[in-house]
Amino acid sequence: VCSAIFIQPVVDVMLGLPARPAARQTASLAADLPPNGPREHYMRARRSAEGVRAFDRQDSSLLSVLSEADCLLVRPPHDPARAAGALVEIIPL
Repeated sequence: VCSAIFIQPVVDVMLGLPARPAARQTASLAADLPPNGPREHYMRARRSAEGVRAFDRQDSSLLSVLSEADCLLVRPPHDPARAAGALVEIIPL
Protein backbone atom coordinates (compact mmCIF):
# COMPACT_ATOMS: atom_id res chain seq x y z
CA VAL A 1 0.00 0.00 0.00
CA CYS A 2 2.78 2.43 0.90
CA SER A 3 4.48 1.62 -2.37
CA ALA A 4 1.41 2.62 -4.40
CA ILE A 5 0.83 5.78 -2.36
CA PHE A 6 4.36 7.04 -1.67
CA ILE A 7 7.05 5.20 -3.64
CA GLN A 8 5.52 5.01 -7.13
CA PRO A 9 5.12 8.83 -7.38
CA VAL A 10 8.79 9.25 -6.35
CA VAL A 11 9.94 6.69 -8.93
CA ASP A 12 7.90 8.50 -11.59
CA VAL A 13 9.71 11.78 -10.78
CA MET A 14 13.07 9.99 -10.87
CA LEU A 15 12.14 8.75 -14.36
CA GLY A 16 11.50 12.33 -15.46
CA LEU A 17 7.70 12.07 -15.33
CA PRO A 18 5.61 14.85 -13.76
CA ALA A 19 5.14 14.86 -9.99
CA ARG A 20 1.61 13.73 -9.12
CA PRO A 21 -0.13 11.61 -6.49
CA ALA A 22 -1.54 8.16 -7.23
CA ALA A 23 -4.45 8.44 -9.69
CA ARG A 24 -7.88 8.20 -8.08
CA GLN A 25 -11.20 7.15 -9.59
CA THR A 26 -14.76 7.15 -8.31
CA ALA A 27 -16.68 3.91 -7.74
CA SER A 28 -19.95 2.80 -6.18
CA LEU A 29 -19.89 0.73 -2.99
CA ALA A 30 -21.20 -2.84 -3.25
CA ALA A 31 -21.56 -3.16 0.56
CA ASP A 32 -21.98 -0.92 3.60
CA LEU A 33 -18.89 0.42 5.38
CA PRO A 34 -18.57 1.47 9.04
CA PRO A 35 -17.26 4.96 9.92
CA ASN A 36 -13.54 5.66 9.58
CA GLY A 37 -11.18 6.83 12.31
CA PRO A 38 -8.97 9.93 12.59
CA ARG A 39 -6.61 9.23 9.68
CA GLU A 40 -6.88 8.51 5.96
CA HIS A 41 -7.29 4.78 5.42
CA TYR A 42 -6.53 2.77 2.29
CA MET A 43 -8.66 -0.39 2.36
CA ARG A 44 -7.79 -3.33 0.15
CA ALA A 45 -10.77 -3.88 -2.14
CA ARG A 46 -12.01 -5.60 -5.27
CA ARG A 47 -14.14 -4.19 -8.09
CA SER A 48 -17.01 -6.09 -9.72
CA ALA A 49 -20.16 -5.34 -11.72
CA GLU A 50 -21.90 -4.66 -8.38
CA GLY A 51 -19.33 -2.03 -7.37
CA VAL A 52 -16.29 -1.95 -5.10
CA ARG A 53 -16.19 -4.11 -1.97
CA ALA A 54 -13.59 -3.82 0.79
CA PHE A 55 -12.21 -7.05 2.16
CA ASP A 56 -13.40 -7.89 5.68
CA ARG A 57 -9.83 -8.41 6.91
CA GLN A 58 -7.58 -5.37 6.48
CA ASP A 59 -4.53 -6.34 8.57
CA SER A 60 -1.41 -5.05 6.80
CA SER A 61 0.37 -8.39 7.25
CA LEU A 62 -2.18 -10.27 5.11
CA LEU A 63 -0.47 -10.61 1.76
CA SER A 64 -3.20 -12.97 0.55
CA VAL A 65 -5.75 -10.15 0.82
CA LEU A 66 -3.44 -7.72 -0.96
CA SER A 67 -2.83 -10.25 -3.75
CA GLU A 68 -6.60 -10.51 -4.34
CA ALA A 69 -7.18 -6.75 -4.29
CA ASP A 70 -7.35 -4.80 -7.54
CA CYS A 71 -7.79 -1.38 -5.91
CA LEU A 72 -7.49 0.57 -2.67
CA LEU A 73 -10.67 2.13 -1.30
CA VAL A 74 -9.75 5.57 0.12
CA ARG A 75 -11.44 6.59 3.39
CA PRO A 76 -10.87 10.22 4.44
CA PRO A 77 -10.29 11.00 8.13
CA HIS A 78 -13.50 10.86 10.18
CA ASP A 79 -15.47 9.63 7.14
CA PRO A 80 -18.99 8.66 8.29
CA ALA A 81 -20.52 5.24 7.68
CA ARG A 82 -21.32 4.67 4.02
CA ALA A 83 -24.22 2.68 2.60
CA ALA A 84 -24.03 0.41 -0.43
CA GLY A 85 -24.40 2.52 -3.56
CA ALA A 86 -22.49 5.51 -2.14
CA LEU A 87 -19.68 6.89 -4.28
CA VAL A 88 -16.14 6.53 -2.94
CA GLU A 89 -12.64 7.18 -4.24
CA ILE A 90 -10.42 4.26 -5.23
CA ILE A 91 -6.83 3.90 -6.38
CA PRO A 92 -6.48 1.17 -9.02
CA LEU A 93 -3.64 -1.29 -8.43
